[in-house]
Amino acid sequence: MAVESSFLAKVVWRAGRFLFWLYRKMGLSDFVASLALFTSAVVLGLVSISLFFEVVRNSLKISPDAVQLTLLISLSLGVAVGIFGGLYVYRLRVMGISSVDPSSESGLDYRSALSKVSGGFDFMGVGASKLTEQRPYFAEAVGRMKQQQRTVRILLCDPRSEAIGALERQAGVDMGRYRTNVKNSFSELQHLRGRFRGALEIRMYNPVDETELPSFRMMFLNSEICLVSPAVLGAAKEGRLLPQLHLVGKIPFDLTPNIYHSFERLFSQQWAKAVPIVDVDFEEIARLSVTPAEGVK
Repeated sequence: MAVESSFLAKVVWRAGRFLFWLYRKMGLSDFVASLALFTSAVVLGLVSISLFFEVVRNSLKISPDAVQLTLLISLSLGVAVGIFGGLYVYRLRVMGISSVDPSSESGLDYRSALSKVSGGFDFMGVGASKLTEQRPYFAEAVGRMKQQQRTVRILLCDPRSEAIGALERQAGVDMGRYRTNVKNSFSELQHLRGRFRGALEIRMYNPVDETELPSFRMMFLNSEICLVSPAVLGAAKEGRLLPQLHLVGKIPFDLTPNIYHSFERLFSQQWAKAVPIVDVDFEEIARLSVTPAEGVK
């Protein structure tokens, strides 16, 4: 029996090496690889369980070799799951993906994200209403950056842009709803800008139509984490139920630029093209209202 166990161990080891080589050689998709791993785990698990019950059933005649075989199969299962699971996680980390939330509401929400701000904060979206809704936490985050002599950068859509009205019609919401949200956000931002002089810089982009609005909402925390979610206005709960990616820029033992740096570069490009907001803009935005021509749906 000892010889059989040794032979089985060699078979399992060689089979694992072959499967890993095949996985790399064929470039199997994550779905296929995960399905194969799950199937293998189920099969090995059933074999291990059956052997365990066989040992228990014959408890009066337990063979050391049978126990050894059971432990060997269980260990093989654990090693297989650990190797393939670890490789899958490593591949994601190399790309810069550290985690995924089914939604920002159920994962790292805006309140929790603002509480983590300690070494930098940048944001790009349409109106930043989700930020300004968390007024005390947002103010505390800006205050911490003020103490560190850092500048919070907020990049938003100009509420005077015709793209917002077009987006309202496309989403089928009341005309003026998004524009009002953006206007209210700018009012709160103006208040914080005056309270924390020099710590909050706001710039605006002015899209010609809704197709030029950003496809992603990006939030950079401490120059090392980026939260990315689709910018889909009109979605349930204003997009709070949409998935959210956690991207990281620093990967241990890997200095290759990853997807985090791509989003970081995108933000820098959009920031450079945007127009700095001044007091005159705030005053004009404060007087902004839904015109009769737009109507109310």
